[in-house]
Amino acid sequence: MEHARLPEAECSRALQELLAEGKASVSIEAGAELYSAARFEVPVGESHGWEAAVLDHYQALVTSVCQKLTERGPMARSADTTGGSTWSLDVWPGHPLEDEAKGTLRRVRLELEDLRRRIDAHNTLGEVPAHRERVLVYLGQSVR
Repeated sequence: MEHARLPEAECSRALQELLAEGKASVSIEAGAELYSAARFEVPVGESHGWEAAVLDHYQALVTSVCQKLTERGPMARSADTTGGSTWSLDVWPGHPLEDEAKGTLRRVRLELEDLRRRIDAHNTLGEVPAHRERVLVYLGQSVR
């Protein structure tokens, strides 16, 4: 824990809590403890953890592009489950669709968050198969 910004005792306490809650696991590799987590979530409004969230966004983007080029090539099909799209919506104050354009960003994010919560709840009810698919959705959004 020589690279942590927290005092070692505080870092150890936090790691033990994450292990006890099942949010992290520990393994031994080359004689050293290696901590990992299958999930990483930064709640909306948090001021810490955004750096890891940015890395997660970047990895999702690069993974999607590389997978798309490897599996299907550069051509897109409407039924594709891998790939990406960019939509630029030109609106201005007073535009009749300004609120809908901006509200769509929030609505889609809330719908995906609700879906993720429901899937997580279902997955805690029984054993999750070793072979499963991860449906990865990356949405970058901004208003310029």
